[in-house]
Amino acid sequence: MDGATKGSLGEARIEGVLRDSNSEVKILFVKFIGIVDPRIAKLMAIRKALLIFSTSKWNLTYGLDIESDSINAIKWLKFWVDTPDDFVEMWAMVLSMVGCILGFSLM
Repeated sequence: MDGATKGSLGEARIEGVLRDSNSEVKILFVKFIGIVDPRIAKLMAIRKALLIFSTSKWNLTYGLDIESDSINAIKWLKFWVDTPDDFVEMWAMVLSMVGCILGFSLM
């Protein structure tokens, strides 16, 4: 998953790839999300992947491993105490979706 902006605050997009256990691409997504903090874009990309996966037929039989180029986004999801105050709402939305997924891990 990735969330990207040009500069520190600007027009942003999120993108991601869902692959099966053989690394075969199953779903690609790209979405422009407007002007946001790049750190929020990273969390939004993870949230979108969770939404796609949790509403798919794969959720019933497969687990999900999340990989991100953002060490902070993964850290915030693993250790909520380090999440910046202004990200808590987004963090809570992402984490609430994790409970809907059988096998879930962050990498």
